[in-house]
Amino acid sequence: MGKLFTIDLSPLKARLELAKSPAFARAVEEEGARTAADQVAIAFRTEGAHYGEKWAPRAKRTDQRIGAADSKATAARAKAAKFRREAVEQDYATVWLSGKKKERAAAKAEKARAKAKEWRGKARKAAADAAASTPILVSTGTLRKSFFAKDGAVATSVAYAVHHEFGTMHMPARPVMPFDQEGNPRGDKVGPAVMRAMENMAKRVLGGK
Repeated sequence: MGKLFTIDLSPLKARLELAKSPAFARAVEEEGARTAADQVAIAFRTEGAHYGEKWAPRAKRTDQRIGAADSKATAARAKAAKFRREAVEQDYATVWLSGKKKERAAAKAEKARAKAKEWRGKARKAAADAAASTPILVSTGTLRKSFFAKDGAVATSVAYAVHHEFGTMHMPARPVMPFDQEGNPRGDKVGPAVMRAMENMAKRVLGGK
């Protein structure tokens, strides 16, 4: 009788047992949560578009506050104020000067007013640029950086995240979490990304890689 050919099924059995273990499910779940947390960063970069719909724009006063804090806008406003003061001084001088001196003072006042107008325009542009270059919901970056995976879910340590998620009487909702209250992924990109990550983790664990 010839030698019996056998196949060692013990590695497969071990993998099947591993697939049933809570540790395996936990590892796959945590990988999904980590990927979901990464989706939040993408949502911030795209101002919500990654979730299927862009966040509501900022209130005008918020844009003005951002612009006011920008150094270029502040410097331009200071220049405008300087030329306005110079125009006032020259206008005052025309009251008591006469002849050629009065004409020169009037010309200087007019030139200073033109300069003040020019710098006011530069200040407005700098403020608008500052607002446009600052993504919605980003001021210090604290909220954007606060999301992390915990116990198979996405969490944040920032208390006011809930106000942005659901909105308040003073501001519209701008959902920051990758899943809604029913656990459904937002948009058409979050779900596939999380599933791919979980599938790849399962393959790596079961494949021993």
